[in-house]
Amino acid sequence: MKYDKKIILSVLMMVICLTIIPGGTGKARENQSKNLLLNADFEVLEEPDKPKFWSRGPGWSVDTQEAYQGKSCLRASEAWRWLSQEVPAKPEKYYSFTAYVKSDIGVARKTDYQNTFLWLDCLDKEGKVIKEDPSPVYVASSWGLYGRVVLTPTKTEKIQVKLGKRLGEGSVWFDGIELRLLSNNLLLNPDFEILDSQGRPVFWGAGRGWSVDTMMPYRGKNCMQGTEPWHQLWQLLPAKAKSFFILNAHLRSNITAEGADNLNAVMFLMCLDSKGELIKQEEQAMVAPFSWQEREISVYTPDDTTAVKIVLAKRLGEGSLWVDDLQVRQLPSYLRIRILRAILDDKPFFIFYFAIYLILVISLLRVVLKR
Repeated sequence: MKYDKKIILSVLMMVICLTIIPGGTGKARENQSKNLLLNADFEVLEEPDKPKFWSRGPGWSVDTQEAYQGKSCLRASEAWRWLSQEVPAKPEKYYSFTAYVKSDIGVARKTDYQNTFLWLDCLDKEGKVIKEDPSPVYVASSWGLYGRVVLTPTKTEKIQVKLGKRLGEGSVWFDGIELRLLSNNLLLNPDFEILDSQGRPVFWGAGRGWSVDTMMPYRGKNCMQGTEPWHQLWQLLPAKAKSFFILNAHLRSNITAEGADNLNAVMFLMCLDSKGELIKQEEQAMVAPFSWQEREISVYTPDDTTAVKIVLAKRLGEGSLWVDDLQVRQLPSYLRIRILRAILDDKPFFIFYFAIYLILVISLLRVVLKR
């Protein structure tokens, strides 16, 4: 009897240990991390034209007439003069960097037309720059959301955010600056809720035939509808070699299958090198049904990978493909084994049945050994 109690107690302890082990593959879609930048909307001033926690050069001023949100925004009237802030950061992590920006600069050049800097420097523990990411962008005359995802290199201890006007006659206005650590989803605007002034989803590239649809989204207010075969809906993410990425997306269609090939949708994960050339591609053709269903594709990045391009497209048939609620995660390499991902995604279920089977096996062994 005492031996039975020891067995049961041992199993219970094992179950408790498994339950409290941190893990899971991060199926939650949203990133809940806080904004790392202080006074990100420039509402707090420590002196006139000087927002608290920010360093600034000449040519910067507080503007209370043109703010995107709140009472204040910052205006840059001189080129290559920085508004900056340093924050602690972790090495080999993904961060989203976004800002609301507008400009009255008109640039007529066809090649060198970027009028604004959204600059990031990754610093080591001594404050030395180990990675520069200037990211010049062209900013239009109405407020818009601009930004990107960045991957910090090894030895990163801080990130320095640097905002500035780049070229042209006129000014640039900044508001709502955000720097966030990404965990559950590496994609920006994954459910297409944020649109630009022309009604297109921010941070996404879209070929012919793609448009925002509000009729039957999977969640939220918007989804994307594709009507033209093989035209891409895409987003680019930084990546490093020997990493495991997985893409989940909800799809539906009204395409009626004809013939043997009834695969009406396709998802790609494309590994690119530093020159933007394709070095590996995972492709998954599939059936998008009439009601929303989740589909999945994964890739293990080869040597020389610097970016992964996420691509979705309608494939065949008459009708439309709808896409919503996308998620890209970087997972440990051992989670390439699908059953391990399933276990960590539904840990309570597997722990419960694991405990039951373990007790049954131990009981069976006791009966056999007694004989």
